[in-house]
Parts: sequence; structure tokens; C-alpha cells
Amino acid sequence: GECDWAGESGERGWGEEGEGKNKKRRNGEKGDEFFIDDWSDYPEGVPKPKGPFRILEGEEYNNARNLANKTNANIHKNHPELKGKQLHEIHPVKFAGSPIDIKNKVALSPKEHAKYTTYWNKILRSKKKGD
Repeated sequence: GECDWAGESGERGWGEEGEGKNKKRRNGEKGDEFFIDDWSDYPEGVPKPKGPFRILEGEEYNNARNLANKTNANIHKNHPELKGKQLHEIHPVKFAGSPIDIKNKVALSPKEHAKYTTYWNKILRSKKKGD
């Protein structure tokens, strides 16, 4: 399908890593952290990230995004079969997802990627409004 590529070990690792540490704060997230309970608008095909989520701003975001861009450029260089695909961070960098972990990346067509970008931009807007 559209998003089979998730690094060599990707398929095995979905969701298992770090699950425990995220669960224990479920009732009292720290500071700016939040979880998503309603995934009804999330597009099908890519695993849902576990959270917690935190919106990165300013220099913190720019540094993380630059690191993700460099990592993604290297992945594209080393995987010519991904030509025409875009690398999407399953737990987005804007929401404190890893910019470098190969298990946090999936290759999507631009059309598929746009669906996830739209979803996460909606979350961002609702959080900035204070929902």
C-alpha cells in the first residue's frame, strides 16, 4: 500500500516502544502536554501516535524541524526507491515527535501526506484556540 515503508524494522516496532511511560501520566499530563482521545478524523493507513503531545514553538521547533529535514534528505539519498514520496513523521515534530527516529517515519505519496498534514493542522488550530 501507500505506506509500507517504515524503515527496515518499522513493522515490528509500531506502538510498543515507550508505551508504558506514556500511560502512567494519562490522568495528569505535565504542563503543556496533551493526549488525543477522539481519532475519528484521523486518516486510515498510518498508525496513530501514542502521545503525549506538546506543541513546539520558535527555536525549539525550528531546530527539531531542521534535524528532521536533514534526516529525511539522508533517507531519500540512501533509498532511491522512495523517489516521489514524502517522509511523514507519524508523531509529528511540531507535536514533539522524534525528528530522527526511523520508526517515527513513513513514506507517503504527496496526496496521502496532505491528508495527515490537514489532520494535524486542525489539531494545532484547536489547541491554539484553547480547546
